Amino acid sequence: MEINVALVVNANGLFDEYTVVPRLSVLGQKNILPTPEQYIWTADGDAQTSCRFSYELPTDLIPHRHFIKVLVACEQDLAFAAHALFVI
Repeated sequence: MEINVALVVNANGLFDEYTVVPRLSVLGQKNILPTPEQYIWTADGDAQTSCRFSYELPTDLIPHRHFIKVLVACEQDLAFAAHALFVI
């Protein structure tokens, strides 16, 4: 499974490094880490980019509502997003 994370930064002319870390939150499973495990992006002022992550889902993933969670952090700020993933 692949996910795409879009980043839009309004940095008011500031130069900053952003780290993007996605996680797949699944019931009854150990951590399922993406490839790559994180993405580091340097933005110069107002900018946008996207990054792609790939997950190898186990075949025994139970039918349930799981979540894809993404944390984006820089020296001055922090952002978090979550999206439901339904396995049936």
